Amino acid sequence: MAMNIRLEHLRKEFAGTVALDDLSITFQSGKLTTLLGPSGCGKSTLLNLISGILPVSGGGIFFSDKEVTKLPPDKRNVGLVFQNYALYPHMSVCDNIAFPLEIKKVPKAKRRERAYELAQLLQISDYFERKPSQLSGGQQQRVAIARALAKEPDILLLDEPLSNLDARLRLEMREEIRRLQLKTGITTIFVTHDQEEALSISDYILLMRKGIIQQYGVPQELYDKPANSFVADFLGNPPINMFNVTVEGTDRLATEDGIVFHYPTGALEPGRKVQFGVRSEAFTVTDQADLGTPALVSNVFLNGKETLYLLQIGGQSVRATFNGSVRFGQGDTILVSVGGSHSHLFDAESGAVL
Repeated sequence: MAMNIRLEHLRKEFAGTVALDDLSITFQSGKLTTLLGPSGCGKSTLLNLISGILPVSGGGIFFSDKEVTKLPPDKRNVGLVFQNYALYPHMSVCDNIAFPLEIKKVPKAKRRERAYELAQLLQISDYFERKPSQLSGGQQQRVAIARALAKEPDILLLDEPLSNLDARLRLEMREEIRRLQLKTGITTIFVTHDQEEALSISDYILLMRKGIIQQYGVPQELYDKPANSFVADFLGNPPINMFNVTVEGTDRLATEDGIVFHYPTGALEPGRKVQFGVRSEAFTVTDQADLGTPALVSNVFLNGKETLYLLQIGGQSVRATFNGSVRFGQGDTILVSVGGSHSHLFDAESGAVL
């Protein structure tokens, strides 16, 4: 039966530096949750606290109703996969996968049978008797995942497991991990700094910054309804365009160099300084001079179904995507308007969404 993971007021300090501060959250049972954020945000630290590799400085960790805060890693029944696969070079694929079962004193025939089942699940049964040195990076990573699953853990923890692989292999292994998680139904925590990886693989994303939760939810929700400007900026490719603007009435925003956007400002008081975040897909071309904002096309990048335009709006470089049927050339001046979806207003000081 799948377990949830509950963290209550979790805290971790290293020599007086706070890495995680009062973190409380429940990760859903049977789901794949990604811990996402820039380097040093605390995601690997959090994973190591859940696994028991690091002791907590305060707070509690529960697997469903069982408190595991003070239990050593071998008593938590977690499967761990790191970015350096740490396979035993002198052992075959079979023996590497079966190693946790050997420690549990499972009989040899039973160990081989379970190892072979997992090798089939991870599509490496053809390499069953080979040594790790005879395998590609992706195959070695599959062996490491199979080994983590061999002891039938309640929870699978993956720390940047794909960062040593090339781009194409990463994509394949990402799909493989997702397939595997859906098939086994095991509660999985996946650490990455790659937002594209997180958006494609996760049931839920926990986005962190400097040891503090920025937002937790399903991937689409973080993209469509960011809680603050950091979330909006971290997720999305191309990155969101950010303008420093002043509210001028109920439907006008003005940049410092006098460029006006026609956009509903709701109950925001005139004169208030805000940040205006506009995703590339929020721009549309308009022929209504009274509603459009002038933009100069400075570069064009063809990308199949869409075309990415680099625009100059006032003194700012801006990325906009229009569908393939819209065609402009370098040096053209166009009028653009900004739609309500995929654009957001944020507080200039705190960054909170308004």
